[in-house]
Amino acid sequence: MMTRHPSRRRAPLVTLAALLLAASACGPTADQRQEAAALGTQAAPERISSIQLTLMYSGFHPGQLDGAIGAGTRASIREFQNSVGLPVSGYLSDETRARFAELDRRAGPFSVRRMQEALRAAGFDPGRIDGVAGSRTFEALTRFQGAKGLPLTGWVNPATWSALKAHMEPSNSSQS
Repeated sequence: MMTRHPSRRRAPLVTLAALLLAASACGPTADQRQEAAALGTQAAPERISSIQLTLMYSGFHPGQLDGAIGAGTRASIREFQNSVGLPVSGYLSDETRARFAELDRRAGPFSVRRMQEALRAAGFDPGRIDGVAGSRTFEALTRFQGAKGLPLTGWVNPATWSALKAHMEPSNSSQS
């Protein structure tokens, strides 16, 4: 019976530990630092919901407009970055936020709170007006789309946003 030398069994563990230590020393990427600086350590859910709404308007599906940057939002940010020729990181780099701001100036301002207020003004109850879209907001959005003869996607797209804007108060800023 052959026995293994004890140091040979530990070699893979030592290698793994060295790799993990090296990876942790790298720290956050520039895009991660830019996102953290822009959103702060405790990003406001309304700001993130507005980003999710901008992604949705642009044809990407970040999941619920829940004010949290989860896997669906990260994937949508990557898809958006790829579609406009930006470096793909999935983080809200300065360049990515500049593209969002450009869209916001051109077609927005994008705000879940404004969308909820517009739905209510149009006669569709989105639930609590809080800047974070829940199931009642999406149900109201789908009913609104049906009433306006729009495709029943339950998502905000340019046609739905345009129809909603007819029920929005004018806004001179992109505040939520």
